[in-house]
Amino acid sequence: MLAGVRSGAVIAKRDIAHCDGNEVQFSDATRIRADGIITCSGYRLELPFFAASGGPSTDPRDWYKYMFSDDPSLAFVGFVRPIFGSIPGIAEIQSRYAALVFANMRTLPSREERAEIIRKDAAFWNHHFRFTSLRLRGLVDHFLYCDQIARLIGCRPRFWKLLLASPTKWWWVVTSPWNGCQYWLNDEDHHDRIFGTFARYRDNQSSEVRTFLVLAPVLPIVGMCTRIRVFFREHFSGVWSRPRPQPLARRSVAPTPARESADGSV
Repeated sequence: MLAGVRSGAVIAKRDIAHCDGNEVQFSDATRIRADGIITCSGYRLELPFFAASGGPSTDPRDWYKYMFSDDPSLAFVGFVRPIFGSIPGIAEIQSRYAALVFANMRTLPSREERAEIIRKDAAFWNHHFRFTSLRLRGLVDHFLYCDQIARLIGCRPRFWKLLLASPTKWWWVVTSPWNGCQYWLNDEDHHDRIFGTFARYRDNQSSEVRTFLVLAPVLPIVGMCTRIRVFFREHFSGVWSRPRPQPLARRSVAPTPARESADGSV
C-alpha cells in the first residue's frame, strides 16, 4: 500500500463524510466517483459482560479521564490510544491512579464535576487531533495525558527540586529518553531503580544531546510559525478562498473508515 501511495497509483484520502450514489465526499470536501467501495470494517469495541441496557459507554471520551465510567467502582485501564508512544506506558500510570482511588487514597470528583471534566477533556482532545481522524476514539498525546494523570496522583516530577538536590541526577533525567519511571522520581527510595533504567538507554546519548543543542534555537521558531499558520487557516482561510473539490474521476476505490477493537487494532 505504501509503495502504491509513493508511486501515485494509490491516493490517500481523509474520512468519508457521506455518499450520494456513486459519488463519495470526504471530510476535506473533495469528491470522487467510485466504482466500488472496499469496507475495512475491522472490529467494534464491545463489553458483553455488562447488561445491554445498563452497560457503560464504549467510547473512552465518555469516561472521566478516559478511565472511569458513571460507576466509580469501575475503571478501564489501557483503552486510550496514544498517537505516539505505547498503550502499556500509559496503562502503568492509569493503574496507579485507579489503585489509589480504590484504596480511598484519592477521591474522584462528584458526578456533576466529572461530567463537566469529561466534556472539557473530550473537547480538548478532539481539538488537539482536529487534523487527525477523530473516528479513532480515545486518542491522546502520550506525554500530555501522562502528565495529567500524574498531577491527579501527585507524582509529576519536581525537576527544579531535583536540580537543587543533585545537578548530576537532574542532567541524567533531562537528557535521557522519556520513560514512565520518571513518575517515581519524587520518591528517593526508587532512585536506584530509576537511574539504572536510564543507564540502559545512554548508548547514543551524546549525539542526541548535540542534536538537541543544535536544534534548540530553531525549534521555538518552527513551533511559532506552525501555530500562526494553523491559526490563520482555522480563522481566515475562508475569507480569501474556498476549498475546490477535485474533479470527478472514474475507476477509483474509496475505503470506508475502519472500526476499532478493544485492544486498539483496526
